[in-house]
Parts: sequence; structure tokens; C-alpha cells
Amino acid sequence: MLNFFQSTFQFSSFRKSVYLLSVQFFFLAVLTQSSTASNFLPVPLAATTLTFTSDGSWSDGVAEDGEGGSTNIPGITIQIRNITDINGANQGSMAWKAHNFLNSGDANFTALTYEDNAGSKGMSIKSSDGGNFQLNSFRYYNWGETEDFTNTVKGFRDGVEVASMTFNGYIDGYIPITVSLDNTFDNVDDVRLYITEGGYLGTQASTNHSINNIVIDAASPLPVTLVNFSAKTSENNIQLAWRTTSETNASHFEIEKSNDGKSFTNIGSVNAKGESVVLETYTFTDIYNKSTTSLTQYYRLKMIDNDGTYAYSRIETARWNNVEAVRNIIISPNPARNSSQELSLRFEGLSKGNYTIQIINLLGQKRAERTFVWDGISESKFNTSNLPAGLYLVKTVYSGEEIVRRLVIQ
Repeated sequence: MLNFFQSTFQFSSFRKSVYLLSVQFFFLAVLTQSSTASNFLPVPLAATTLTFTSDGSWSDGVAEDGEGGSTNIPGITIQIRNITDINGANQGSMAWKAHNFLNSGDANFTALTYEDNAGSKGMSIKSSDGGNFQLNSFRYYNWGETEDFTNTVKGFRDGVEVASMTFNGYIDGYIPITVSLDNTFDNVDDVRLYITEGGYLGTQASTNHSINNIVIDAASPLPVTLVNFSAKTSENNIQLAWRTTSETNASHFEIEKSNDGKSFTNIGSVNAKGESVVLETYTFTDIYNKSTTSLTQYYRLKMIDNDGTYAYSRIETARWNNVEAVRNIIISPNPARNSSQELSLRFEGLSKGNYTIQIINLLGQKRAERTFVWDGISESKFNTSNLPAGLYLVKTVYSGEEIVRRLVIQ
């Protein structure tokens, strides 16, 4: 009998241990699931500094966290590239260099760079899968420049620019610079830095960037979860509509419009619900104005939190309908460079036919002229290589009418 009770007690104790262990695993699974269900980076809970201390032999030109002696960040892969243009195209080469190569004023500074003397347009810091992160700061050093020049830093989320800043990339004594970023970089998936003014080449095509000590943190939650945004023509107006499924501490939406998809202006605002976990629907009507200079309109939402945090939606387009044709000529790029850069002239609201384009300086002197037959589709091209820097007027003559636009050549 004693043996029976002893066996029963031992078996019950074993079942109790299994039960308690199961409960512990259950709660651990729940906590893990809740922490990873978010669209935002669940880890690290505190800022992590990526410091590269050795070469990673990056044949694809992409350095990642966890390589080259840097910390591995769980839940996301951060990639650093040298880039050839402002769109972030990969240069295809990456190297880690020590002080004996960089020759900075800080003997302990090492960095990722493009080791060819030709340099690169810039560098990018981005997630491999489009996951959001917060970029707090990084250390920057240029091992080629000897005078002040300007770098621009831009942050993107889902292909939309959400943050921008500039800094002087040179300090006397060749000291590496700690570049601190504001809260507009708190929720990004791609950050690009590149030269935009000055530089020994003069064209801002490339320079000798290097970075290290990159501080990454968890992305700040966005105030709004946007599930739909559309722009549709309705009679003489354009109707905007959007829906949200979640709002936390949301303040309002600003509606921004552009004629070229690049420069946006605020045309109105709509108050947000503030706190919501159900589907909310919003609308805004853009009423046609005869002063409009483009048939195609570009729209985006600026979703603003009560603390000033904001995020942009994707860009939507619509065209004015059943209104008097908008006659316009759009010049791109403007400002332009005089280093063999080609201008594109896009016509809107104009009929097919014979056109004459003249470029005139402020003294009224005709510096260039071209006559062509427009087919209603193609853009007209104009080379500016023979034009000195300055302000010009671009006059387009057709059917006895004239359209005049300003052009700046740098």
C-alpha cells in the first residue's frame, strides 16, 4: 500500500510540474506573438550602435549588421551601401578602412567607404525587407574634401520621402562628425546621404564618404494605419477619399497637391478621429481653379499626430476633366546645369503642330532657338551646354500665341 501511495504521489507531482511548465510556455508564446505581430521593429528595445571593426569581404557591395565585427540586430537586417545617384542605386563595392587609410583627425576612427579615389555620390542605410526602423545618428568623415561642402540626408518609407536635412561634411582638422537626426527619421526603411553643394569636383557627382557608429532603434508607431487612399475626377472637381483601420493619438490630415509630383503645397486639412480601432472614412474635394497650370494633379496625405509626428501616404494622381484646357509647358530639370545637361519640355493642353522654342537672356538676347513639329506625345529636348549660368526666359511660339516660362541654369 505504501508503495502505491508513493507511486501515486510521485506521478501527481510529475503531472503538476508538466502543467506548470506548459502554463509558462503558453504565456511565453503569447508574449512573443504579441511582440512580433506589430509592423514595427520589436527589437532592440534600446538603441543599438552598429560599429564595423573589420572588413567583411562584401562582394555584392552590401554590408549588413552582424558582419564586419558589428552587432547583429534581431528581427531586422540593416544594409549599408555606396550609391551612384540620389535614387540609391548600388555602387557595387564596399570596404572597411582603418585610420592608416582614412587619415582622419581621430586616430581611433574606422569606417565603411568606397575605397576608390573616384568616390561615390553617397551612401544609404536601409532595411533588407522594407521593415521600418529609427535612425538616431551616425559618424561621418570625408577623406577627400578640404573645404566646406553640403551633404543632404533624406529618409524614405514605402518609397515616399518623409524626412530631410543637410549638414556640412567638412570640419577643420579632418575630424569625423556625429550627425544627429530629428524625429522625422523615427520611422523609415531607407535613408540616403549624398553630396548636393560644393565639393572638389564642382559637379557633386561624387566625393569620398565614410560612415560608422550607426545608431538604430525601434521604429516609432505611426498615429494612423491607412488602408486606402484614392483620387478620382468627379465632374469639374477631383474627389479624394481615404480609410483608416486604427488611429492612436492622431490629430489631423493635411492634403498636399503638386503639379509635378515633386514640390507639394498644403491645400486643406481634415480632423482625425483621434482614437479609433474601427474602419473610418474621410473625403476631401479639390475644386478646379482656372489658375491651375497642369492637367495632371498629384496628391498625398500628411498624417499628423498630436505630438507633431507625421507620416506621408503614397502619391495618387488624377486629371482635370470637362474644363477648359490648361495650356502649359513644364521644364525639367529647373534649375538645370550647364554641364551638357539636356532639358525636357513637356506640353500639356496644347494641340499638335509647328512650334518654335527660344531661350532668351535677361538682356533680351536670343541665345538658342529650335523649331519642330510636335506629335502630341513626345517631349522636346534642349541642350544647355553652351549657356552660362544665369536666369533665362523660355518662349514657346505656336499658332500666333506665346507661352513664356522662367529657366535657371546653375
